[in-house]
Amino acid sequence: MRHSSRLQVRHVNSKLHPYGTLNQHIKQEAQLMTIVNRFGLAEEVSWMANLGASITQEEMVLSCFETKVTGYDTTILWAPAWSQFMPDDSLRKLVAKYFVIPFSLPSYTSILPYLPPVMPRYGKIRREGGDRIRGSIVNVSDPDKHHDNTFVRFELYVDKHTNSPDMPAEFVRTVFYGQFHYVLVVDLPGFQIPGFRLPGTFKHWHPPIDIPKKTHVLAFVMPYKTGGANATEGLTSYADVASSAETSQFIDVQSIECAVGRI
Repeated sequence: MRHSSRLQVRHVNSKLHPYGTLNQHIKQEAQLMTIVNRFGLAEEVSWMANLGASITQEEMVLSCFETKVTGYDTTILWAPAWSQFMPDDSLRKLVAKYFVIPFSLPSYTSILPYLPPVMPRYGKIRREGGDRIRGSIVNVSDPDKHHDNTFVRFELYVDKHTNSPDMPAEFVRTVFYGQFHYVLVVDLPGFQIPGFRLPGTFKHWHPPIDIPKKTHVLAFVMPYKTGGANATEGLTSYADVASSAETSQFIDVQSIECAVGRI
């Protein structure tokens, strides 16, 4: 039932009258299965031989509007795409701030000069066998016929002692909810950041930091203040957009778990 439901949902073209095209599709699918079984055509249409397995295979096929990045096997980047997108200085700073914790950098300024000038941007993503997520920057022709699938659930490791700099860092996994804007593909070449003086000292220096060559896929999201609440365990809410929205930030796209609905 679960696999069949996933297959049918993509044929719902209207949230006002979802049964219209869905009924037609189910009828046509039943007719095709009848022909396959009546005349023994399973080998000729092998994709129908195992309905459950074929769904996964179908999800893995990329269209001409989709692309994958090495290391991000479960995330598919989806048009609209801007291959020559050049972020402004404010966006470049936010990208640089993302890399501070993964690379243990003293400041975002350490890596800022090494960021590429061009970072391809994608307005939609989808997970293999999972949700399709639309960025808030993508306009839809008829909002009444489209679900608002711009809000997502994601998890990040947050330092419990952020407001106590004298205490050692202790990271805990925290649930967040927010609005997805778009994705940037950041292709970092291999380079070395020179050594630097450790904060609060005069003689102790940190050795140079080697940054490996890798392509990073970062999602630009706007978190909402939900206090780390988990909607799978209880009611999760926020007061209003103006008071609950936090500063947008970049996160690893693989931190996004799914699209979420709001009521």
